[in-house]
Amino acid sequence: MAVTWKKLAYEDDACLRTLFNANTILKADVDNTPVALEVSEQTVVGRLTGGVITDVSIGISDDNMIQVDGSPVNDDYAKFTANGLEGRSYSEALGDLSGNAAAAFDWNDQQLTGMVIEQVANSAALNALDPVVGKLAMQVDTLSAYICTVAA
Repeated sequence: MAVTWKKLAYEDDACLRTLFNANTILKADVDNTPVALEVSEQTVVGRLTGGVITDVSIGISDDNMIQVDGSPVNDDYAKFTANGLEGRSYSEALGDLSGNAAAAFDWNDQQLTGMVIEQVANSAALNALDPVVGKLAMQVDTLSAYICTVAA
């Protein structure tokens, strides 16, 4: 008859259940020294360069794991929001850039193609535009293009 012997574990050799609260994992940053790590909400378990195993915050601050805000699709650009990264289409990214531009764009001597100038219904709508020297507009009722030459 075959005989099998198994070593009994002493308390010093085992991880006790009493070490663990809810949302706790076992980690070891030094050989043979397991400890419990309670993982907080909105964190993931990770190890940043040069650091130890810890719960890493989710957000857009330094050393955070990035969270996606919304449902980006292939070929979207990324935009930082208070809730993480948001996907932006080409037109949305262009709108973000042009709508928030504080200075003129440098086109680096490149051609601007496929551009449509602002359209207005009539002369009243043309006169209601924000006057900026060089601004172009197309008045639809007369099919005429206008350029602002004086803005007082």
